[in-house]
Amino acid sequence: MSLAWLSADRISFSLINESIFLGIIAGEVRAREVYDVFFTPLEDMDHSRVVCISPHDLGDTSASIKVDPAPGAGSGDDRAYESPIGFGRTFNPETRVLSVRVVDVTKPHDPQTVTVSGQVVVPEISIPSGLRSEAGRAVMEEVGTIFEWSVGPLYRKETYALRLVLEPRRLLGVSARRPVEPITGLWSADMHLACPQLCFFDVRRLLDVARKVTEFAATAAQAEAIICDHRLRVVNPDHARIVLVLPPKAELRRERTMGCIVALGASWLATGQLACEWFGGRERFWSDDPEFMARAILQYLLSWAIQQPKSKEQITTALAVSHGNCSLIVDSLVKHGAVEVADRDRGLFVAKCLPPDKSARVTELISRDEKVIRDFEWVGYRIDYEISYVFLRHQDMARMMQSRLLSYIAVFLAILSMVLSLVALFSR
Repeated sequence: MSLAWLSADRISFSLINESIFLGIIAGEVRAREVYDVFFTPLEDMDHSRVVCISPHDLGDTSASIKVDPAPGAGSGDDRAYESPIGFGRTFNPETRVLSVRVVDVTKPHDPQTVTVSGQVVVPEISIPSGLRSEAGRAVMEEVGTIFEWSVGPLYRKETYALRLVLEPRRLLGVSARRPVEPITGLWSADMHLACPQLCFFDVRRLLDVARKVTEFAATAAQAEAIICDHRLRVVNPDHARIVLVLPPKAELRRERTMGCIVALGASWLATGQLACEWFGGRERFWSDDPEFMARAILQYLLSWAIQQPKSKEQITTALAVSHGNCSLIVDSLVKHGAVEVADRDRGLFVAKCLPPDKSARVTELISRDEKVIRDFEWVGYRIDYEISYVFLRHQDMARMMQSRLLSYIAVFLAILSMVLSLVALFSR
């Protein structure tokens, strides 16, 4: 699951809430993915376009990709905000404002809740023109689906919200589905969730493979050109929340969380389903985002390098970040005029005292710097998990009935033997 969001516009994404509702149909794991997105334009714009990459086969996109015009109005997709895993949501049909309350884990030892609100918009969904052919659909069936949504006009510093609902025709990346106990019909499936950056790199890697197949070469190259447009950057929201709801009577056999995300635990819903929750985002993991790392470096230099310039090694140690990423961001800050070299021979740097708006603009430009986009080493996150569920095929049911019948016969024979033994004992 999980989407990669790519945007070329000056937009800040404050929250992306991803709710995944799993189900079992004919023994296959299916998913309903619900994405609540809150975003704020940093300038007025007539039109905004966001490219989305799903790691799954969405098939007929007109049926599998939908926009909810009234999110939070009480549908089943609102379960992620209800007790015991949520803190509530409201939707005002008159003002068309959606408000949700979620956990804020910015301070690990003192978690709070944060309320995010936005005016609901209904974007137009489409497939990029170069991928609407039969060849385009054939490629996306194997590597994942690329689509885009557009909306406008948007106004500066106004927060907007939208709900995107996906129902993949086929889940790619379900690495194994196997019977655990064939007689009782217990099956398991290995699955995973990946951050937008890893989703982007995985789909790009698959497109590179598809380009080597003659019949797919031209279309795969066109798809790669769409997602690798140098103007686009992978969106990294301030807050990211993932809620995974297992099918009824399914169990979580194994879960492993890696990278920049926090597991908040699991709870049982009123429906008897197990719900697991994770929380991340650049507010919590600022060192995994170029813009937020640039802010931290500027703040450090302004606080500690006025009298004594600092080297890249000193900055790396003080902030406890990757030295490669720190060096990359420092060079970009110098390039954009926010930091200057105090001593070139010794590699020492100081920050310039810029107005707050100019400083914010510089750090935003760094997140769009082509060299930074290309060379920044993302940690991201990945969640591997295994679920078990009951799926009885006809042969499984026959085996189970046969097993039960043999058990009943064995019990009957044991009782009969005991009765005959008692009768023989008392007849002596």
